[in-house]
Amino acid sequence: MRAYNYLFYRLYRWSCRWKYDIAPPEWNAFLGVVAIVWCSVFLALEIAELALSVSFLPILSKAQIIFSVAVLVC
Repeated sequence: MRAYNYLFYRLYRWSCRWKYDIAPPEWNAFLGVVAIVWCSVFLALEIAELALSVSFLPILSKAQIIFSVAVLVC
């Protein structure tokens, strides 16, 4: 949990430095953390698929991808 807090803090501070950004920095940091976690989970599943030669994830539609991101946000 401390790693996620640190990652959020670093993204928050980086977002605070942008001069012309209209979005609040906490939203930018939150969405950044969500994107990093989603990509990490997806990468771990892909590595497991390649190592075991088993398909864990079928080809996902756009709606399923959006749903999976929404689940990670909650």
